[in-house]
Amino acid sequence: MPEGPELHLASRFVNKCCKGTVFSGNIVKSEVHKSEEIKFKSDAYTISATSRGKELQLFLSSVQDDKKSAKKAAAIDPQSHAAILFRFGMSGKFEFTAEADLHKHAHLKFFTKSEPRMVLSYVDVRRFGRFEETTQWGKDRGPDPMFEYKEFRYSISFYYHCGRIFFQFQDELYDVIFKFNHIKLNVLESLSSSEFDRPICEVLLNQKYFNGIGNYLRAEILYSRKNYPDHATDNQQDFLQISSGLHNWYPTLRTGKKSFEDYQIPPDVKPKMKGSVSKNKDQKADILHLCHSVPLEVVNLGKQPDVPKSLLCCHSVPLEVVILGELRCT
Repeated sequence: MPEGPELHLASRFVNKCCKGTVFSGNIVKSEVHKSEEIKFKSDAYTISATSRGKELQLFLSSVQDDKKSAKKAAAIDPQSHAAILFRFGMSGKFEFTAEADLHKHAHLKFFTKSEPRMVLSYVDVRRFGRFEETTQWGKDRGPDPMFEYKEFRYSISFYYHCGRIFFQFQDELYDVIFKFNHIKLNVLESLSSSEFDRPICEVLLNQKYFNGIGNYLRAEILYSRKNYPDHATDNQQDFLQISSGLHNWYPTLRTGKKSFEDYQIPPDVKPKMKGSVSKNKDQKADILHLCHSVPLEVVNLGKQPDVPKSLLCCHSVPLEVVILGELRCT
């Protein structure tokens, strides 16, 4: 099943194939797919892509002869631009092929203007994936652990950046944050939620907090931390023990028992790249950092769509995939 790294690699694939390519005509959807038709139509348009967790967006922009005409067209006709949101489901991917070589499970097709015609197609053999015409990311999905790391990790304690004033006006500032800045306080601020009252292996699949983490990434993260998959996360102290090191800086704002000065700002943690040497070899990375660094390892390998066995730290034994608190071999 495609996870965060695969979606990102798919966006890079689309950008590489579509760079300098002009598409034209109707966007053709297969009759068997349940998603709605894409209404966007243009005699000449370009395609680019970006990903966020387990979602990918295609951006379609009409092409004009010059920049002035393009700006004028965009102002007069809002339909000159469109965005399509994809969720890959179990087997979604993109292919760029000749028209004669189209995959039989291509469910959305974009045709080039030049001859011989090439086709960018969304292929989904099992048809669990979905697509829709929208400029918004999914409302039920959190920040991307790979490329929105500050939002994913540091904004989980957004109070931290605003100082002691939060201790005096917590309730009022909560309202201001949510109403005007639309900032979602992430994992650690939500530990009292019933969503965390379950085994860690289930919590890591909650896309509201861990957008882009799926089965194989979850298995790698828990294996790296040597955590049991059925380890409960029903309270803050328990979660912080699992995420070793987080308790050194996370303020207990709900109780207010400790002063702001008692906590140190968390250090900036950069993903370990090939050839780099860790200064603290004996120090385990906490779970939130692993949700950031493990997917980036996949991206850095540049492989698509399969994850190379050399990536998996347990490659010398059958891959242990964590499912609902049990270890099952695939």
